[in-house]
Amino acid sequence: MKKILAILLCLVMLLSVTPVVATAEGVTEINNTNGLSAITGSGSYVLTEDIYVDLTTASFPLIADGFTGTLDGGNYSIIFKDKNTGALKNTTSVTNIEGMIFKTLAAKEIKNLTVGSADAMPTFTSNSANIGVCAKEVIGAATVFTNVTVYGNITTITNNNNNVGLFVAKTGHQVKFYDCK
Repeated sequence: MKKILAILLCLVMLLSVTPVVATAEGVTEINNTNGLSAITGSGSYVLTEDIYVDLTTASFPLIADGFTGTLDGGNYSIIFKDKNTGALKNTTSVTNIEGMIFKTLAAKEIKNLTVGSADAMPTFTSNSANIGVCAKEVIGAATVFTNVTVYGNITTITNNNNNVGLFVAKTGHQVKFYDCK
């Protein structure tokens, strides 16, 4: 009888346990272009949905210069399409930018993020000596890119010694890439 009572008590206790949902303290959730432009300093950020960017109205870089924190894309994308119609948003040419997402970057880690898409690939035309779709330049400590995909085309219109790249145009520091495309 004691065994049955003990088993019943265990079952009641298991069924009455309230599930605990873990949330990371100090992580700011981002779900629109205004949230991207508010990313600064050494904070930790995570995308909570795809972010749709209109290249005709966006200010570049999308994230403030000198970001030193972490950005988790949450397996979401920064997309150059209209969110409601799916129509491409002026993806043919953006002129004279140096870095689309970041200009100078000293982040600890950028992960689980897609920039662009195969059917909405922006073309950047620039007369700058250093042009990067993800970032113009990595400065400071090493940055780790994990599971990041970048789509884009770059055209240079200068005779400067160009450093051009989809991820990073230039770096004087160690940058690590894991599972990136």
